[in-house]
Amino acid sequence: MRWLLVGIVCCAVSHAHSEEIGATQSLNRKLESNAKLLRSSLDELVAPLGKLDLKFRTPAIRKAADSVTGIARSVADIGRKLADGFDKIAARRTESVENVAETVSSPFDELAQFFADEAPGHVANLERLMGGVSGGEFRTALEGVNKASEDSSKAVDRLTRGALKSSGDPTTPDVGSSLLKIRDQVEVLARAIESSASNIMEANSQMEIAGLVAPLIDIPFDPKVWFEFILFDFEVAAAVDRYQTTVRNVHTDLSAAVRRLDIFAQNKDLQPLIESHSEAYTRIYYELTNRNQTDVATIQRGFESIRTNISDIMNITGTQFYTEMHAAEDALATMFLARNSFAAQCSRNHIPSITASLAPLQGEIVTCLSRERLHLPRLGENVNKVLQLLQTNNVDFAADISSCTRFPLASPNDQGLNQARGCLETNVDELNQYGQLLSSELDQLQTVVQLEADASVFRTNLCIKQSTNEAASLLKGIQRTINRCAVTGM
Repeated sequence: MRWLLVGIVCCAVSHAHSEEIGATQSLNRKLESNAKLLRSSLDELVAPLGKLDLKFRTPAIRKAADSVTGIARSVADIGRKLADGFDKIAARRTESVENVAETVSSPFDELAQFFADEAPGHVANLERLMGGVSGGEFRTALEGVNKASEDSSKAVDRLTRGALKSSGDPTTPDVGSSLLKIRDQVEVLARAIESSASNIMEANSQMEIAGLVAPLIDIPFDPKVWFEFILFDFEVAAAVDRYQTTVRNVHTDLSAAVRRLDIFAQNKDLQPLIESHSEAYTRIYYELTNRNQTDVATIQRGFESIRTNISDIMNITGTQFYTEMHAAEDALATMFLARNSFAAQCSRNHIPSITASLAPLQGEIVTCLSRERLHLPRLGENVNKVLQLLQTNNVDFAADISSCTRFPLASPNDQGLNQARGCLETNVDELNQYGQLLSSELDQLQTVVQLEADASVFRTNLCIKQSTNEAASLLKGIQRTINRCAVTGM
């Protein structure tokens, strides 16, 4: 709808900007009275929406309620603006041409926009969900409101052209009566709103009686599933504890070996070598200490990536499962919304098969998680292999350092002193490189943990997806059966 008000007003203002249009007292009273009647009808229009304050049992019921609510609230909100505009006109003895146009043109524009953009989608939605009868009621009622709005707009258009004179010219367009036409069509729409709201409430009640749950985001897994997740935490804690125990053992063994060299501390020739051992050990100690947090995080991330991925896949597959479950439920819900005579019979016959589909899926997923939890120790075992290699090498190296103490310093021709010096010189050189070897061995943790985590994620995803697809396929079959029941009653 395109309004001519702006162009008309501009023309009128350019020729008679100061011209005023006098409204007779009788017209003022009619405007006020009819605006009041319109408001009353608009209140009746939204009154049935209280019935839709529900915990919707299926998406189809919620969508139907959204469309009914959207139509009622939009028409009511814009209609009240229109009534307010006419009240403003009636409240003044005289009104300039441009102010008359500006006061009421905006609500008319909003109505036109609503009928062009928003209303068709709501009507199509209601025809799809509630059948042609309900959709047709809304289509007819909205067309009536739209036509009455256009007629009223034309009356205002003539008013702004100066057709209303202070003398009360009998040719004055009856703007007040045009509001009554809108009011009458709003009442037709209100009856459609009332009927549909009652029908939606009844459909929702039937779905509730049938035992259907409200839409959920993911599968409401029973405690067995979450117990499996708790056991994951124990595996993480055990692997971290093994790592930290191994690192402590490395510190203990190296520290003990270096302290044994203190028997040479009083020998001036060997003292620098003893100090070099202490310095090299101190560097190793801090290197291991500094990477402790990173290594622990690597282990934790490996396990956590398994759990996070499982949670994600459960949410994804849960959504997939519920999409199919709701589609089957909606097939029944739309029968009640459309007042299908087979609705109650089909509901009794097929609701049990819908609600019974959840428990087996939960059982399958618990099995998937339980099976994978049995594989989790392998991740810990591979971590342990790295740590065992680290500890074995460390024990051997600590023994090599300690072996330098076997040479007696008080031997002929300083033989023991020279042998001890050679032993210490060799080991201090190796000790300086040992920190790099330790880091290299610990770096393997990241690779080992990631490989095991990736394998675990793959196995679990496959298991859960397969179980969910089987359940979803079953629900699709149930939906096809329900659709046949809507036609045949069987």
